[in-house]
Amino acid sequence: MNKSYNMCDAHAHALRGIKDDAAIGRLPLYDYVIEYCSYFGNRAPEPSLELIRFLQDCEKIGDSKHERNKIDSIYGEYAMEVPIGLIDLPVWWARAVIASICEVNWVEPDPEQTRAVFGWDMVHLQGAYLDIQYPTPITTVPDEWYPIGGELINLHRRFEPGPFTQPSRLIEFI
Repeated sequence: MNKSYNMCDAHAHALRGIKDDAAIGRLPLYDYVIEYCSYFGNRAPEPSLELIRFLQDCEKIGDSKHERNKIDSIYGEYAMEVPIGLIDLPVWWARAVIASICEVNWVEPDPEQTRAVFGWDMVHLQGAYLDIQYPTPITTVPDEWYPIGGELINLHRRFEPGPFTQPSRLIEFI
């Protein structure tokens, strides 16, 4: 049996699962990914305790002058403030954040979309996922939300090591 899925519906389903958080601008990505994956009949990746400990204990973006400068530069390019907590994320993830911002702007600069996806007030780790706070409530209009939700899931897929890293590959990092 071939079942087709609508990505807009998948993101709308995930957003409904966190609607109380979304109403205050909070996006707990672990909970969001659980709902998103359940739409497809799958389970969200559950990071191991070793990965979570590694991410908590590893060098942070703020500890690396080079990575901190790159983050400051890309956020400055789109006239955004670096969100509180971003420099406290694992240094490994700086490249993923930068690549994701560049992907949003791959055709031409789109400051509005960049701010919609990355214009966070605050961010911190929730296990191996991000917990993001936006300055305003998250839109519940599916056509407006799903490109943002899709970019954030793609960001998590880029994190190395991260929640989507295959367990057999974690030995490369831990």
